[in-house]
Amino acid sequence: MDRASIQERLQAIIRSTETLDFPLFASFQRKRELIRETRERIDAQVDQVLADTGLIDCPLAAVRPTLWSEADRAARDAFGDPDGKKILHGFYLQEVMHRYAESQAAAIQKEWEC
Repeated sequence: MDRASIQERLQAIIRSTETLDFPLFASFQRKRELIRETRERIDAQVDQVLADTGLIDCPLAAVRPTLWSEADRAARDAFGDPDGKKILHGFYLQEVMHRYAESQAAAIQKEWEC
């Protein structure tokens, strides 16, 4: 698989974050679960791209916690809620997942350049 195809698949993952939202009247706990489930789904999709392209040795798993922390902090700051007490709304979900997916794509791109 060539780089253009890989980039297209990664961009599709990133684009899929643009329409995320929480179900109406979802509890705080359910929203937390949806964040975790969505994060895991993005990880699985990116892992599948890596497996399909032979980039399975990419050390992405080791940096994912850092990438998540950075995406979460940036999304909280973007909504003026650095403590995270009011963040559980659809815009936060879109923002944090978009940033997280983008950061994984950037890490893969960086790995290609080595």
